[in-house]
Amino acid sequence: MDTQSIEAQGGEAIGIGGEGRRGEGRENTKRRLPRVLTMAAVACFALPFLTVTCYGETTVSGVQAATEIDLYPNDNSGEAELVREEDPNLFAIAALAAAILALALAFGSARSRELPRKLMVWTAAVGAIALVGLYAYAFYRSWGGAWPRVGFVGALMCLVAASWTGVGHAPRWVGFATAAVAASMIPGTVIGIDDLPEVAWLHVPVYAGVFIAVALAVGAMRASLRASEPVAPSSQPSTFRVVCAGAVGLACLAVAAVGAPILMNGIIPGQAAPADAGSSYLFATGVIAMTTAASAASWIAGSAIAHGRSRVSVPSMPAEVRV
Repeated sequence: MDTQSIEAQGGEAIGIGGEGRRGEGRENTKRRLPRVLTMAAVACFALPFLTVTCYGETTVSGVQAATEIDLYPNDNSGEAELVREEDPNLFAIAALAAAILALALAFGSARSRELPRKLMVWTAAVGAIALVGLYAYAFYRSWGGAWPRVGFVGALMCLVAASWTGVGHAPRWVGFATAAVAASMIPGTVIGIDDLPEVAWLHVPVYAGVFIAVALAVGAMRASLRASEPVAPSSQPSTFRVVCAGAVGLACLAVAAVGAPILMNGIIPGQAAPADAGSSYLFATGVIAMTTAASAASWIAGSAIAHGRSRVSVPSMPAEVRV
């Protein structure tokens, strides 16, 4: 064997080894990403979560909403009134428990190397949906006097992103959409309550963002169920089909966005003071059910429009048995 042959074989071996190392690096990154996102989601519960103005301006953390443990005590009389009247919120408890469980599942995969992907996806998605329930509850309880803070948005979008990391081959646009929704919501969450009337347009990305977050969480759950199904070869959808699918999806979400204030005024007509806890839970549950159903409908309709109905090819009959 000559020197050139040896060098060529050595180069191929190095190339194969380099490619293997790159593949292993990508796999390690995919394995770490759910852990990083779920850790960030849990950490966000310690940050300011919601500001409520019905008892005077009062800001609570996610931990306080779920456990009544005040991480940032002060002498605000409005906060004392709010805490005395409020038990630990069931939506906040569910969201925090889901975030912790998703974190445990993400770290457990490092030891067993068998990540229960569907369970992690569904746990993180349920946590995100429960956070939207918490916001709907606080909004109705204070009759519009609740505003999300950076911890709420951070936990919400980290859980949504974590749910999609367990899907496997997630569409690229989902990552861009999640990042865009988070970026559009954050400016409104860091501004002071007194400054909001001057920048009223910031209500739009925050209000729309919670509905889009539910839609993305529902999409992750649906994708995790379809991941094990055999994928039939299909052509790339045309731009027209994609645009139509997106329009139908947004229309479905718009139904939920418009239906929420209608439901709010319909539970207790003419209500002007802060609502009671029972009707607030009823409203939040209705908003979650309506938004989840609209999100599922948008994914199903959008997928049908973009990809069409899959046709199974029928094998031709042998010539000798043809009539």
